[in-house]
Formats: sequence, C-alpha cells, structure tokens
Amino acid sequence: ENYRSRAGQVVVFEGRCVRVLPSRRGTAYAVMFEDGGWTEGFKLVIRTGFVSEVGGAHFIRSLAGRTLRVRGLITHSRVFGYEITVTTRSMILGVS
Repeated sequence: ENYRSRAGQVVVFEGRCVRVLPSRRGTAYAVMFEDGGWTEGFKLVIRTGFVSEVGGAHFIRSLAGRTLRVRGLITHSRVFGYEITVTTRSMILGVS
C-alpha cells in the first residue's frame, strides 16, 4: 500500500496477483497486483529478454491468483506507472 513512496528503492514486496497481462507482442508480461491495464496499477514486470530466466511464459501465467514475495527496484514512469522489475527467478522469493 505504500509502494508509491518507495520509488527508486530496492524493496521486498508481497502481494496477490489479480491477473497476468502479456505485452502487445506477447513477449513480455505484467503480473498485476491491482486491477487496471498495463499502464495502470502496480505490477511486476518481466521484460522480453528475461522471460526464460524467470521461469518461462507458462510459469509466469501460472502466477495469476497467487501471492508473491518479490525483491526488486520500484520504478515509476509517466508511460507505464509504478512497477517492480525482475530479471531472474531468484528475485521471486516465494509463491503461495
């Protein structure tokens, strides 16, 4: 609930994924922690080049409805809003 005040900081975040959205090309993913589109709401982002390092598309899609514990840098952009990006599976500390 206080992620907005943590932009620019590395944090451990825990939240429930409400859904997983693929990018327009289908090669990157947003694991949404809030309702809304890709540019709205807080999300975990797995960019195209890191999908396999995180566990592959099947694993990423399986995160819908589950609670995740993630360590990463929170960033904010005018285009994409608030997000936490992961580049390896080890940044996902737990899934339940």
